[in-house]
Amino acid sequence: MGTVFAFICFASIHFPNTVMVRPHPIFWRVLLGTFTLYAMLMTYLFLLPLEELQQSLKYFDPKLGQKLPQILYAEDCRLYTPDNPTSSFAPLKMAVFDVHFVAHFLGWFGKMLIMRDWYVAWICSAVFELLELTFRYWLPNFYECWWDSLLLDLFGCNLLGIIIGHFFLKYYGVSKLNWIKGNKKITEVPVKTCESNLIYRLFNKLTPSALE
Repeated sequence: MGTVFAFICFASIHFPNTVMVRPHPIFWRVLLGTFTLYAMLMTYLFLLPLEELQQSLKYFDPKLGQKLPQILYAEDCRLYTPDNPTSSFAPLKMAVFDVHFVAHFLGWFGKMLIMRDWYVAWICSAVFELLELTFRYWLPNFYECWWDSLLLDLFGCNLLGIIIGHFFLKYYGVSKLNWIKGNKKITEVPVKTCESNLIYRLFNKLTPSALE
């Protein structure tokens, strides 16, 4: 812990300033130092064999390092299961009432508030689903039924979160970020604002002073 504290103190003084300056540049330098430590820790853990990784996690909490039961979402991809004693739509019910259903919606709502661009958020959403298909050979939990991946995730929770995030930004007059369309640099697209609105002023305090 002493090494971590010393590194963060070093980062607060010597790390470069980011584009974010509010509430104070030192806050973002400390945050950048914390993220750097986290990335270094994750890199170290990813290079360990599975058994050693599980034992290393016990350093943080003795309860960690144990194998956890994994929920497999692609065991039965039927929408209608009349033979199931609990529900005639058991796979669909399990997918809808799963924690990941809410996590997808809230996650893409939050990402839309960060990206502030409809096109970029939608592209990232599609790429995220492609990554799940790519890495499911490493993590069986990524295996999903086609209707779960397309209808519930990509065109369901993800799209709904992006749409609501878009209208949330529009309602409170938060400027959009134009990341693409041939621009060489990120620019702000002015929108009709409501300066007297408390939430708008809060967003304004957490935005960069300049994007150049």
